[in-house]
Amino acid sequence: MKVQLRLAAAAAATLGAVWGGAAFADWPFGEVVRLEPGYGGVCEGCDLSGRLLAGVKLTDGVFRRANFSHAVLARVNAARANFERADFTQADLTHAKLVETKCEGALFASAILSHSDASGGEFQHADFSHAQLEDVGFAQSNLRGAVFTAAHADAARFTGADLRAASFQQARLTGADFSGADLTGANFERANLSGADLSSARGLTQAQVRRACGNRETRLPHNLRIARC
Repeated sequence: MKVQLRLAAAAAATLGAVWGGAAFADWPFGEVVRLEPGYGGVCEGCDLSGRLLAGVKLTDGVFRRANFSHAVLARVNAARANFERADFTQADLTHAKLVETKCEGALFASAILSHSDASGGEFQHADFSHAQLEDVGFAQSNLRGAVFTAAHADAARFTGADLRAASFQQARLTGADFSGADLTGANFERANLSGADLSSARGLTQAQVRRACGNRETRLPHNLRIARC
C-alpha cells in the first residue's frame, strides 16, 4: 500500500491525531501517530474509525471504502479527494471542505456536516440519513439517488444540484435553497419545507409537493401549492 500520509504500512493502516501539527497524547482511541499535514495519499480500505483528524489536509487523496466512522474531521480540507463507498457514520465533519470530492455510495448516516462546503461533489446514492446538514453547501453537486431520510438540512444550499430520484422523507429543510436544482422524481414525503426556496427548481410536480408541508414563506414554482405544517 502506497501512502504519503505516514500511515502505518500494514493491512489495517491507522492515522494519527493532529491539530495544528501537535499530537494529542491523551486521545482515548489508542496509540497516537504523528501526522505531517499537507499531504495527499492513497489509503484504500483503511480503518480510520474513531480517529482525531481535525484540521488535516487530505486534498486529492484516495480513500475508497475507508472507514471514518466516529472520526473527528472538523475543518478537514479534503477538496478533490476520492471517498467512494467510504463510511462516515457518526463522524464529525463540521466546517469541512469537501469541494469536488468523489463520494459516490458513501455512508454519512448520523454524521455532522454542519457549515461544510460540499459544492461540485459527486454524491450519487450517498446516504445522509439522520445527518446534520445545517448550512451545508451542495451547490452544483451530483446527488442523484442520494438519501436524506430524517436529515436536518436547515438553510442547506442545493443550488443547481442534480437531485433526481433523491429521497427527503421526513427531512427538515426549513430555509433550504433549491434554486435551479433538478428535483425530478425526488421524494418529499413528510418533509418540512417551511421557508424553502423551490421557485426555480426543475422537474417538481404537485404530486411531490402534496406529500410535504411548508408555510407562507415557502417559495414554489407557479401554480404549485403546499399544505401548512
